[in-house]
Amino acid sequence: MIVRARRSSLGSVSVFGRAVKFRDFAGLAAAKARGRRGGRPPTLSEQSIGVAKALIKDGSLTIIEIAAQLGVSDSTLYKYIPHPRSR
Repeated sequence: MIVRARRSSLGSVSVFGRAVKFRDFAGLAAAKARGRRGGRPPTLSEQSIGVAKALIKDGSLTIIEIAAQLGVSDSTLYKYIPHPRSR
């Protein structure tokens, strides 16, 4: 009896999870149809990336100083410009 009740409760959780997943996909499809896309906006613009590349090429500042000047962390700068000093 307990096993049957447990299966029933787990089954209802599973059905609820599928319903939530279906609604999520429907919402994403509706947003895509309206021309929207998800995700966080980019931290650095193309112009900022160009400035960073020029400063890296100049060689007078460290990566941390360049990142601070652009208002981002050094890991964010490395995300946009991987291996900056190897070129």
